[in-house]
Amino acid sequence: MLPLDQECLFVCTVPIITIFFLPQIVCYIYFTRIIVYLLKITVPFQYEWLGQFFAELATYVFFVMTGYKFRPVSTTPTYKSHRKTRTSRWKKL
Repeated sequence: MLPLDQECLFVCTVPIITIFFLPQIVCYIYFTRIIVYLLKITVPFQYEWLGQFFAELATYVFFVMTGYKFRPVSTTPTYKSHRKTRTSRWKKL
């Protein structure tokens, strides 16, 4: 049995991972393995660098999107703000 905080964290993050992250991983893998391979075998020799360029670009976009989606924000349900307790203490004094 998980403590309440960890259970809430698990319940809140699993839908984000299944809805956003898994399709993103599948698209990244298909693009870097299949599309880049097809690009490499269809372009002339002088443009073979395009395959590596698009693979690196896809990796960069993948990590930027992942970092943006999982950035720390104050509206996250697992983020507990102690501002209300601090201000209520000062008001009582």
